[in-house]
Amino acid sequence: MELAKTIIASIVTSVNPRRGGKERFVFDLCKEIMARGHNVTVLLCDDQFSEKLDCRVERIGNWNIPGFPPIPSPWAIIRNLHQRFDLVHLHYSSFLGEIVAIACKLRGLPLITTFHDEMKRGSHKFLYDRILLTIISKLSSRVICLSESMKITLKGRGLSKKKISVISNGFHVKALQGHVKELRKIKARKDSILFVGRLEERKGPHYLLEALVHLRKKGIFPKLTVIGDGPYKHKLISYTKENNLVDQVDFTGYVTSQKLLKCYAQARCVIIPSLFEGIPTVAIEAMTFGIPIVASAIPGMEMIASKEIGLTVPPKDSRILADAIHKCLELPEKERSLIASKEKNLALVFDWSVVATNIISLYNELLDSQLYL
Repeated sequence: MELAKTIIASIVTSVNPRRGGKERFVFDLCKEIMARGHNVTVLLCDDQFSEKLDCRVERIGNWNIPGFPPIPSPWAIIRNLHQRFDLVHLHYSSFLGEIVAIACKLRGLPLITTFHDEMKRGSHKFLYDRILLTIISKLSSRVICLSESMKITLKGRGLSKKKISVISNGFHVKALQGHVKELRKIKARKDSILFVGRLEERKGPHYLLEALVHLRKKGIFPKLTVIGDGPYKHKLISYTKENNLVDQVDFTGYVTSQKLLKCYAQARCVIIPSLFEGIPTVAIEAMTFGIPIVASAIPGMEMIASKEIGLTVPPKDSRILADAIHKCLELPEKERSLIASKEKNLALVFDWSVVATNIISLYNELLDSQLYL
């Protein structure tokens, strides 16, 4: 059976790439699927959607509860998920995911769920592992994990092994490699480090600033460029002022694509101090540029150490992070060139030409075998 002509991608808020890696992934995936001649309808909760996406976009009504993020109305989702859809592709977030899964069951629609990270647990372990993850595991026809380590982690927490497929994050690697060749005349500054991502707790930017304080005490003063915005920005700026880091840290906010490329070209290393991730886009961008990476040793980042393209450190440990940053900045040029060569070859597996093909093949396999519940 050929791929059905209508697919829905359900996400938390929007497909605005500025909001984060998951939103960018969905935005690009929709374009890739449409470019292959298929129809896509996107359901989202964002009432300020403004990005250009040449497909049908339908907004889901929300329940607004004081002190909580907007929760999509189950009735609105059920109304939207009618039989004109052949397949539903859910990009998981808590509560939205479970509502969509139940609605698909009621409508008799096949469901593929992509986990873009491990799901935050903390003090809510019972809620996530015994209720939410169980619902998704039982009601999804297939579940996509972005890496083998994420698969192992979620399987250990109760996700059905037989339903899991590993398909990595996607990015326009080949297109970016063309820009990299143009930017080769820009030389990396020996003291320049780069952070790219949403400024929120799970991305760990505060641990990176703490690492700069430890380095400063040792007489080491790297220059950090922080690209992105988010709820932690004001706290981070206050911390830099309180700890005399203003001369070392540049908060740029969101930047143009050209400015972002220039920042990558100038960076000596890229820092990813996240508490949990899938495979973040910034890691793929850094690999495409051939820049060593210093990252938290979390699922999704195991390739950094295993492929010897950078250093991994325990999450939340700013002292060890500081040592790793110093070591990365001091890497001999011969070793940096070897890392760059490895990274540029590794990055190609994340190109959309590979990732979109794998996802569409999974759609076809699901529809052919009628695995949905």
